[in-house]
Amino acid sequence: MKRRSIAGLLAVFLLFSLSACAKNTELQDELVIEAVGLDRQDEQILLTVQALNTEEAASSEGAPASGKITAVYQAEGQTAEEALTQLILITGKEPVYSHNRILLIGESIYQDGTIGQAVDFFTRSFQPRANVLLAAAKGSARELLSANFSDGVIPAQISEDILKTGEENGLGVTVRLFEFLNRYSDPCLAEYLPILQTKESEEEAKIAAGGTLITENGVYHSVLDENETQTFLLLRQKNAGGFLTAEADGIPFSLTIVRTNPKLTLALQNQSPVLTVKLTCVCDLSEYTYLSSGAEEQTLQKITEAAENALLQQCTAFLEQTLQKNGLDLFLLHNRFLKRERAFAKSNLAADDREAQEGLWRAFLQDTTIHYDLDLEIRHIGQNVLRQ
Repeated sequence: MKRRSIAGLLAVFLLFSLSACAKNTELQDELVIEAVGLDRQDEQILLTVQALNTEEAASSEGAPASGKITAVYQAEGQTAEEALTQLILITGKEPVYSHNRILLIGESIYQDGTIGQAVDFFTRSFQPRANVLLAAAKGSARELLSANFSDGVIPAQISEDILKTGEENGLGVTVRLFEFLNRYSDPCLAEYLPILQTKESEEEAKIAAGGTLITENGVYHSVLDENETQTFLLLRQKNAGGFLTAEADGIPFSLTIVRTNPKLTLALQNQSPVLTVKLTCVCDLSEYTYLSSGAEEQTLQKITEAAENALLQQCTAFLEQTLQKNGLDLFLLHNRFLKRERAFAKSNLAADDREAQEGLWRAFLQDTTIHYDLDLEIRHIGQNVLRQ
């Protein structure tokens, strides 16, 4: 990992060195931003920037850097743009956003419902990228970006890797800035963000996934834990990954989720909302230590039935809490329902203002009946683990 980070860093340095020569500027004059963190204190935006340590790279003359690969800078202002201007005055360097990997939002911002205002600069200005990864920090974004990471590590790169692979292993959602803002612009849709956290040790800090933040119109609503996040992913997208653990005849087993295919359809039945949840799930049996005394086929059937029941319980608990109790639309149901039942929606779910429309849709979802159609297949069982 360290070699890969250093090799990537040198490639970036070479790229910016060439561009700097073309503009007749030095690499040390560029503030190559890797990550941006936003917090709020009173009326001030607290800006934290994690940038490549160009001075360390320049002094190494092509050799592996001996010190920290990144440097952390801090500034404050009434707006994000003002804080960035202060950062230029502090560092004497021109910010370069093209390599920015992540925009991190601290608790002080998402708890008071000001995410939209905080990220406004990053959508209006032509320099920052709207497709940058967006995440929430557990605690302060400043503390996470300023944690004591080991030399040779680019924390923003590790964060990016965690966010990009989260959906594959069932640990977290992947959200880009423009995707969040698209949901934020629709009053009937809830927004969600992956949560990143630091785990401190005596030697160094490490970054880890920390669940999923749920907001409504940018206002904090709740946090999904690791199991709820995996269930959300299983219901939300194709080919979600993860693990499923249950018991068959009192013997625990684990399944590796290989492939999923969910389909959620919201329709009217007798003028009442009915949600049909179809979920196909293909798994591999990854652990079952008990040697069966019965037929292998019967044991596999018991495991399959137990896994289906466990999956049904997960999905039922998740949708009861999020949709039927809280009326949260996490699955773009509003958009698809409008296309399917345009006349009904116009007569019963339309309102003049944003808040009233949100309230009508929430009440509609809370009245929803849910039908489940789950199909779980165990593809591989390993090397005769079920045989006597």
